[in-house]
Amino acid sequence: MRNICFLLAVLLLSSGCYDKKKEDALRRKEIELSQKEQELLLKEKTLQIKEQELTERVKQLDTNSVNPADTAMYNADLVGTWAVKMICTETSCPGSAIGDTKNEQWELGYQNDVLIAKATVRGKLVRVYSGISTARGIELTARPSEEQADASTRMIVRMQINSSGKLTGVREILRSGDCRIVYALELSK
Repeated sequence: MRNICFLLAVLLLSSGCYDKKKEDALRRKEIELSQKEQELLLKEKTLQIKEQELTERVKQLDTNSVNPADTAMYNADLVGTWAVKMICTETSCPGSAIGDTKNEQWELGYQNDVLIAKATVRGKLVRVYSGISTARGIELTARPSEEQADASTRMIVRMQINSSGKLTGVREILRSGDCRIVYALELSK
């Protein structure tokens, strides 16, 4: 009788361990599936951003919808070295605060009809913007760098030349997860 009770107890205990192993395996699979789902959502967001960029480029190339004020034009006054002061005016991103300031130096020039801005900090190239100058103003976007941690990050710069010859405008940084930072810009030669 003791042997039968002992065998029943061992069977009950071993079946409990077996169920625990199954539960642990299921939890691990759930975690893996959740991570894969997050990766897919991030890739989907990246594809949506790229699709929007392509749509914008197609609109720019559509000659039927070109407004003369939107036509790219060469502006010799832009070419040269500019001191850039940026002040954060809006943020929804961790690690960024309203009032944060940044100082850079931008070398503006043209390659074919494209306006290029090479941003440096203490002599080190940190970013390259490209875009156009029109009668309405200047619009630049940052080229993604190979070191950039998050390929879905976009930077857009919109500026105007004011009466004193300075450039003023905004730099908007858009990251995944509804993270947005806006800097007020002032550039002077």
